[in-house]
Amino acid sequence: MQSHVYAEFAHIERVHWWFKARRGILDSILSAFVPKKASNCLDIGSGPAINAIMLKRHAQRLTLLEPSIEGVTMAKENLPEATIIHGFFPQDRPDAKYELITAFDVIEHIEDDKSAITAIAGMLQPNGITVITVPAYNWLWSEHDDVVHHKRRYTKDGLQELMESSGLVVEKISYFNFLLFLPISAARFLLRASKKKREATDFSLTPSFINIPLQYIFSLERYLLKWSSLPFGISILCVARKKAV
Repeated sequence: MQSHVYAEFAHIERVHWWFKARRGILDSILSAFVPKKASNCLDIGSGPAINAIMLKRHAQRLTLLEPSIEGVTMAKENLPEATIIHGFFPQDRPDAKYELITAFDVIEHIEDDKSAITAIAGMLQPNGITVITVPAYNWLWSEHDDVVHHKRRYTKDGLQELMESSGLVVEKISYFNFLLFLPISAARFLLRASKKKREATDFSLTPSFINIPLQYIFSLERYLLKWSSLPFGISILCVARKKAV
């Protein structure tokens, strides 16, 4: 990806309603499950470190693992105090143990997701926490998934089985992007039915009169997730812990 194109994607990640609301939801989840700052955190697939800026509130030291040179360059600019590693997970994983490991919409890009989750479990300290998000439901597959090189989408039961088969204890698992599920899924079905080919992701800049209300609606789920798990959604959130020895 050319540098100017990556910069455009980074700007979208900073301002788009979906990314902003998701950061708020993840911030709330981390506050609940990591009430005291973790000694160290590994963020897998960190991109330009926009999510990692939020992670600073939850960890004393940050290590970022990012496969793209453009992402590494921007991460160094946005978060120079972090340790930033250029590499592909899980083969290029750091030789260290972490109290917190995050992978936000990353595992679905990895061919062998079982190996990826097993690697995360291996890098966690005893009693360490991992927070993972993935897209939900293969029947929601669209050209967006093709463009961003997804290997699969998940169900809640399938993700839970994957986590537990790697020796992790699931403490919370829920669908999210629940409140906007019907319009988003309907839009995908309509695009599929139209058979109109497009080479773009679902993420593009939207005018503020659309961006702000959608961000507000999606952000409400941080309060719902505090007390319950949601029955369906566009994505899945999982918090899992490594058993203490």
